[in-house]
Amino acid sequence: MVAILPPTLVSGIIEPLHVALLAYLNALLFATPLIFLCLVCLAIGIVVDSIRLSAKIVAVCDLVVERFAFLSYELLLVESEPVRARAKRLEELNRGASGRRIWNTYQGHYQGKNVDFSYTTYQFECSDRREDAFQLSKQTSYFYRIEFSPFRVITEARSNGKGNIDRRSGILVEFPYASDLRISSEGRSNVYPLVYEPAAYDFRRSFSCNGRSEESLARFLNPATIEAIARASRTVPGLVVEVSSDNLLCLSTSKSRVTEVELPDYRKDSINPAKNPEALKTLIQMDRPMWILDALLELAEELVRYHDSNFVKDDQRSSAESV
Repeated sequence: MVAILPPTLVSGIIEPLHVALLAYLNALLFATPLIFLCLVCLAIGIVVDSIRLSAKIVAVCDLVVERFAFLSYELLLVESEPVRARAKRLEELNRGASGRRIWNTYQGHYQGKNVDFSYTTYQFECSDRREDAFQLSKQTSYFYRIEFSPFRVITEARSNGKGNIDRRSGILVEFPYASDLRISSEGRSNVYPLVYEPAAYDFRRSFSCNGRSEESLARFLNPATIEAIARASRTVPGLVVEVSSDNLLCLSTSKSRVTEVELPDYRKDSINPAKNPEALKTLIQMDRPMWILDALLELAEELVRYHDSNFVKDDQRSSAESV
């Protein structure tokens, strides 16, 4: 005969067994410091590995996004030395006492509504140190910074030397409509001797206008040009407009990278590769603008349109016809 125990009696027996088993496991695992430390280290290792894996995935996605942005702008990497030789007469690229370096030079073509032109982007850095043996590239090291909101790993450059490193970037455009002038929000020129003060008071307070001829400066700084430069300066920090003696227009900014791309916010599940297998495809299809480059290109387009005689005549003809 098989005895059948009441349910209440069975539960009364099993629950103490559970408590005893948990107590035994607790004493076995956590009463021993070595085992406890091993478990903690294992848990930390798993968390660190997951963070590293996520950081690598995000870094790869950021790289893919940037590469597709460069393709959308049709930017092609070119040798830096010919660019440096072409721009040697620009004061903007002769800053600092030594250690000047131009790199990340890309060539592109801009097609506006009425104007199209070729341009070259660049990054520039210099030092105020005067030692002949100073080499800027050896004074720079790279480190990684983690941002958690959104989560990504960012590569940054850090100077190891004691000198002050000035980093800027910009675009270069052939500009046969003016020469020998500099409009700068960074202070007065050390090369162009003449100081010009346009009629616009707010513009005079924000920009130093220097050149070699008051007539050429007055002709260049017409009301439309002043408005275009002032408008661009609201988007572009540290804006400098310079035209060399050999008609090369340089539009520069205090941003260290004019081709910087606005990277995605991976907190959104639709573009998070760790949560959505279709995220990479979505990232590639998204429009990733280079805001500073766009602003400089729009300014260059306006400068060409306001100073190319063909466009000036067309504008005058349109105005006459409207009257």
